[in-house]
Amino acid sequence: MRYGRLCAALVGLCLAAAPLGSALAGTTTVVESFDGGGNEGGWTWGFGDTIVANGGNPGAYLATDGLDTFAPRPQTTTGGAFIGDYRAKGVLGVGVDLITFHVDFSAEGRALTLVLVHDNDTPDDPFDDTAVYFLGENIPLEGEGWKSYDFDVPSQETSLPAGWQLLNLGDSGAAPIHDWNEVIQHVSAVWFHYGDPTFFYIFQQWILGLDNPRITTGTVEPGDERHVPICHHPPNRPENARSIIVGASAVAAHLAHGDTLGLCPTAESTDGTKPAKPAKPAKRTPVPNAFRTLR
Repeated sequence: MRYGRLCAALVGLCLAAAPLGSALAGTTTVVESFDGGGNEGGWTWGFGDTIVANGGNPGAYLATDGLDTFAPRPQTTTGGAFIGDYRAKGVLGVGVDLITFHVDFSAEGRALTLVLVHDNDTPDDPFDDTAVYFLGENIPLEGEGWKSYDFDVPSQETSLPAGWQLLNLGDSGAAPIHDWNEVIQHVSAVWFHYGDPTFFYIFQQWILGLDNPRITTGTVEPGDERHVPICHHPPNRPENARSIIVGASAVAAHLAHGDTLGLCPTAESTDGTKPAKPAKPAKRTPVPNAFRTLR
């Protein structure tokens, strides 16, 4: 059995961890928790970004106050696990937790859209960018609290999958420069767009929060020393303990919240012994297969 070397630089700890497949059925989920002030993916609302230490889902979260826009669009701005060749990485899904504290008018009925962008290797020229996108469940409304979204990303498909659409970001009236294969193999940014990206909405001010942007792959990359396996124990919900991967800078904050280093125990551990109380996987609300076709 091969082992990957994963190091937690913040706490001066290096450990050899078994492949996550032994605990997560062959998958790896990297989560940006913002605990400890970390933000490896460079997530931003585009205005008024603040990492708030408490009140997230749980722990820290990325907030914006007074964002004036027709459609909020939190996105990545730097490298990390969320960009690159999704097919080679074996990406299976992308998710996020969101909350709406305030919006001037009703935003009811807007879908949250996952947008994967290919910048055509010209990051300073947005007019030749192509994206693929998928319309998910509606965005959270004021008073609904935190809401989780998980999108399936069929990165191994070689033609545009059902429910996904192509979009030329530089000129919505022109044909996209690239196809599904080009975009999925050259993802330069991830957006969570509040609404249909082909629609225009009324401008209003928003107070919002984002937590736990995450990406799930079907493989573990050997030698990745930037990310550390954690058994996450949700407050007052021990039955929902789940294995996650966090940035090294967030380890200390997770331990302070009661999480533990290493993968959560499973029905049978790697040495063949069975723990007395195996952890149950966390429950997530999947994005429905139904989708809207633009006409």
